[in-house]
Amino acid sequence: FSTIVTNVSFDDTLNVFTVATASFDPNADKRHKYEATLVEEFDYCIWAAGIRGKPRIPRSLLTLLRSGICLVDENINDTPFTGIILHSMHALSPEKLIPAVNGKRVVLIGDSDSAVDLSLHALKIGASKVMVLSRSGYGDCCYMGSWPCRKNPETQKMEPIVEVHVALPFRVVENGKSIECGPVVWNHEEGVYQVDESEDTIVVKNVDTVIFCTGYVPNTDFMSESLRVNAEDLFSLCWTAPEKFTMRENPLTPDVGQVVPSRDLGFSGNLIPGMYRSVLISNPKMMYIMDINSEYPLLHLESEAWMCLAFCVGDMNFPALEVVEEEMQKQMLEEMNIAYLRWSIDPNYFEALDELDDDHWTDDYTDSRTIQMNEEYLGYYVRLIARNLKESKYPINFGTYGDLNDLGKKLVKLGLENIKLRHLLDPSNEETEWKTFRDANPKGLSSIYTGETPSPLPKPWLLLKSDDNIIDISNAGS
Repeated sequence: FSTIVTNVSFDDTLNVFTVATASFDPNADKRHKYEATLVEEFDYCIWAAGIRGKPRIPRSLLTLLRSGICLVDENINDTPFTGIILHSMHALSPEKLIPAVNGKRVVLIGDSDSAVDLSLHALKIGASKVMVLSRSGYGDCCYMGSWPCRKNPETQKMEPIVEVHVALPFRVVENGKSIECGPVVWNHEEGVYQVDESEDTIVVKNVDTVIFCTGYVPNTDFMSESLRVNAEDLFSLCWTAPEKFTMRENPLTPDVGQVVPSRDLGFSGNLIPGMYRSVLISNPKMMYIMDINSEYPLLHLESEAWMCLAFCVGDMNFPALEVVEEEMQKQMLEEMNIAYLRWSIDPNYFEALDELDDDHWTDDYTDSRTIQMNEEYLGYYVRLIARNLKESKYPINFGTYGDLNDLGKKLVKLGLENIKLRHLLDPSNEETEWKTFRDANPKGLSSIYTGETPSPLPKPWLLLKSDDNIIDISNAGS
């Protein structure tokens, strides 16, 4: 504990890692450069510091806010944004977050898990309004069934305190107080989302604070170049499907047909370029425990930890490179057969789904076809976990990659129930004023081991305080 790693390198001659460390000084400046006080050698090295080492902020958007230079016309130079700019990492710093949010109009850029959590957390600490800007329109915020509401004194109607817009900022207006945003389109040649200048724009007025909920990258600066895995490769490297690839039929096939794959396919995050399972292909003694994209992150990390242990003690052996390549190719093709994974890999398939009607059955989470699609999607993640745990000799068995047992199937069902808690919130319900997905009735959730159900919260989540006793055993299972 209280240790700073200053350098990690690998000696190819001695076949060992050299790790240099120093004692952490809690009083030191954040930019303090530590000098190594201890150097040790190890046979294996496991990265377990997670992927959230450094904030990932789109430089173009940060430059826009700080300089006022319009993104779609650099000749337009407006006043820079006059409010506060933060990253979701500051949610862990109340001294920064609370003054920036309490009583303020807040814009969140990004629409995934951190934006959902931060939206609700902002309301809890007193934000007057939260506006989420989504790039793709497919993040968790866009699929939230309902947000807490407040009565509009002018119309006397209940209106969500959180608004979600599928748009990105491109201009600072009104003397640095407001932000003009536009819908986005995917640029195939550049491989990026861009503002669609042909569509109507929106102006988010009187913005006090902008918070980037745009993710993180691992902080591997202290590791030698040859030992690093580059998470950014997930967004820059591509692969190509076999020429005669045909997707397995699923409930969406009658609506979109057989979509020809894009020439350049991305990676879903379940496979990291340069990695096999948790092992760095170029140096099998270097391993990484990190969750990129799993729907079951804690159990996924557990499976990775056990695989690392198995590789270290000899319970698992690193296969020949041709076996590695064959297995990875099979997994990439399997992901192309799962609709809710393929859309994030294949731009052509993304466009096919994006053209479906707004009232398409995929937006109805009670439709049997939607349930089947989600079950296939979640089942894939559970099958990966089951495979990894079985091969690493984990003490609990979830079945195999090809055949989940009852415990594995219960884990899939648990994931389906979790989806319902978020997506089936009813915006017309009289409880919508205060209800969040955390307030949903948990009776559909149950332990895959004991069958016990969790206790409901004793009062609305927005009203709960850190010192409240939130466990009421008398309600468990009711």
